[in-house]
Amino acid sequence: MANEEQLRILKEEGVEVWNEWQQKNLDIEIDLTGANLTGANLTGVNLTGANLTGANLEGANLTEAYLYGSSLEEVNFRKANLYKANLTGANLTGAYLYKAYLERAYLTEANLTGVYLEKAHLERAYLTEANLTEVILYRANLERANLERANLERANLERANLERANLERAYLTEVILKEANLTGANLTEVILKEVNLEKAILIATQALHTKFRNTNLTGACIQDWNINNQTNLNDISCDYIYLKGEWNHKIKKYAFSERRPCDPNKNFEPEEFTKLFQKALETVDLIFLDGIDWQAFLTSFQKLQVESNNHELAIQAIERKTDGAFVVRVEVPPDANKADIEQYLKKEYEIELKAIEDKYRLELNAKDREIEIYKQQNTNIFEIAKLAASRPINVEAKAVTENQSKNVEVEMNFQAKVTGAAGKVEGNQIIYASEQKQTLAEAAAEIQQLLKQLEQTNPTATEAQKIAYINDETTPSFKRRVAGALKAAGEAAIDELLDNAYLKVGKAAIMGWIEAGN
Repeated sequence: MANEEQLRILKEEGVEVWNEWQQKNLDIEIDLTGANLTGANLTGVNLTGANLTGANLEGANLTEAYLYGSSLEEVNFRKANLYKANLTGANLTGAYLYKAYLERAYLTEANLTGVYLEKAHLERAYLTEANLTEVILYRANLERANLERANLERANLERANLERANLERAYLTEVILKEANLTGANLTEVILKEVNLEKAILIATQALHTKFRNTNLTGACIQDWNINNQTNLNDISCDYIYLKGEWNHKIKKYAFSERRPCDPNKNFEPEEFTKLFQKALETVDLIFLDGIDWQAFLTSFQKLQVESNNHELAIQAIERKTDGAFVVRVEVPPDANKADIEQYLKKEYEIELKAIEDKYRLELNAKDREIEIYKQQNTNIFEIAKLAASRPINVEAKAVTENQSKNVEVEMNFQAKVTGAAGKVEGNQIIYASEQKQTLAEAAAEIQQLLKQLEQTNPTATEAQKIAYINDETTPSFKRRVAGALKAAGEAAIDELLDNAYLKVGKAAIMGWIEAGN
């Protein structure tokens, strides 16, 4: 049983007094076995090396608590708040952490054997070299968690969210990843032995040097996954696969399409999956979410060919997505470093794109001056008559916008004839205005959607965390485009587009983009 005096200090005198007592009595063993600390506020508590075996900490607040090397076997952490808590090297064998909040918690080298973490929040948690053998992570959120070299043998991650998680060199034998979300996850050098990935989401997943051994991929979505000639596909069991997945906001889940085989009544023959996708090992897929400027891309591609002195590089396919995005598939040699090629092309593309945009911006400014002169002349009826009698006036300016996929046109046509002494003017004027309002409306919708998603995973996020989340989830070109639109339209232009609940955060994020651009 727990040491009664230690428990009294912790419960009755509070964390501050406890930490002072603990600092003065470093040589005394902290024994809180079986202690009842339900709902206790233990923010910042120092329980280094403490024995809390079998303790009840349900609903307790352990934000930034220090539990380094502590014995936490079979502790009840149900719905406990362990945000940024340090559990490095702690032993949590058999602990119960249903819906526990462990965002950014430190669990490096911790022992979580058999721990129950259903629906737990582990976003950005540090689980490097942690022992997660037979852990239950059903529907847990591990977005951007670091699981490098972690042991996940016989772990259950069914329907877990591993979006952009780092699983490099992790040990995944007999793991259940059925319906798990691995979008953008890093599986480099992972051995997936007897792993169930049925209906898993592998969109943009890094699987370089990955070994799929007796792995089930039936019904999984492998859109834009990144594999190389060292990726082993020979031992994959797969009846059918999907090449495309889109998030459905209404049902709040991914919808798969582009089934292979296309016939829903047919499945792959043995080894057919490997033969079909082996060609993908020799390609790099470049994704352009905001459209593409072909002049900039072709210039950067030619630079790559010259730089690498490799004319085996070729454009294999170009695909336009329904949302306006483009995927350019580049054929590369089997031994090529796909990551380096992708990085080089994207970098050179951005450089070329900026050069083209600067050129068009100068031309557009010159045309704007011509239009202004024309408007001044237009105020004088006699000037109008002169112009009409001589020739039509056509002023046209075109500029490629930040999203590279649309053109903004400014076109003015004037045709007139003069009759009688005073003159009679007939004509028409057509102006195609800029897309500032449309750009801001799209930006407002995107920002509100991101904040709604964050509310689901982190309802207590601070304003700074919300702004950081928006910055992480938006592209540089998107930020430049929105900042430019708001600068041109005026600060108040965004007010009527954002809901009151998101106005302050959304506006702060965009103003930050404007400042960064200056």
